Amino acid sequence: KDDPHEFEAKILRVIDKKFVILDKTSFYPRGGGQEPDHGKISEFDVIDVTKHGNVVLHEIREGVPKEGVIVKCKINSARRYGITRNHTSTHVLNASARNTLGSWIWQHSAFKDVDYARLDITHHSTLTEEEIMKIEDLANTTIRKNIPVLINQFERGDAEQEYGFRIYQGGVVPVKLVRIVNIEGFDVEACGGTHVQKTGELGLIKITKAERIQDGVIRLEFVSGESALKYTQNQDRKISSIVRSLGSSKEKMLESFEHVMKDSDDAKRKLKQLIKRTSESSAREAITQAKNIGHVKLYS
Repeated sequence: KDDPHEFEAKILRVIDKKFVILDKTSFYPRGGGQEPDHGKISEFDVIDVTKHGNVVLHEIREGVPKEGVIVKCKINSARRYGITRNHTSTHVLNASARNTLGSWIWQHSAFKDVDYARLDITHHSTLTEEEIMKIEDLANTTIRKNIPVLINQFERGDAEQEYGFRIYQGGVVPVKLVRIVNIEGFDVEACGGTHVQKTGELGLIKITKAERIQDGVIRLEFVSGESALKYTQNQDRKISSIVRSLGSSKEKMLESFEHVMKDSDDAKRKLKQLIKRTSESSAREAITQAKNIGHVKLYS
């Protein structure tokens, strides 16, 4: 499908001085958990894109473009590519979880932005650290294999017969023509989002958090591509700061941490013993020096 990031279009309507309707567009609207494109229509900033029926509304920040004129439009390619990588990463991670944990894994919901993504999956219990690592390892093995990501239209019946009803787990409503995203030999889903051409483009997937958000649903928060690299670099900087505070090295960080914790526990125990001895001594002294004032005994 032709999907230019720069194109010319005619402004058909301007609604409420902030929504623009074009005669054609490459701007991707919000949908299926994927955040929309940003960019420019002429000199106007596009800050949101939504679809209502067959009409795509481009929300602009300031100004009112003229209706009927032909303008140059430009999509923010860096933003689009970041979201695109996170969307394909969602498919890879979902299939990795299913292959690691079991066939009952189903996509519950998903969200894909330029530098953050999450995938909610159906699972009976909280994930262990080992399970999280296995899912992440399989996802990154799939990336290194550089598997083609094939996108084709199928008649609904043909798609269901070929791939089964699991293709609808992404929330796509079955229609006459189904858009199938096929990561060859690994994952097949019906999906209307944007995707990379090969898994190698994802670079790296890093799960940043895994938590149980309700009975039977686990949320995986993750980053991919450059965001994943920046995340690991930031974590490494934090570790380096901790190592400097400990006066140690990365190789001996755990040993140094355990030593500091032991010293801290020893200090707490000694402080408790000192407080206990001091309290007992102070109590005896107060009793000895107590004074009778009528029917009242004064301790000081």
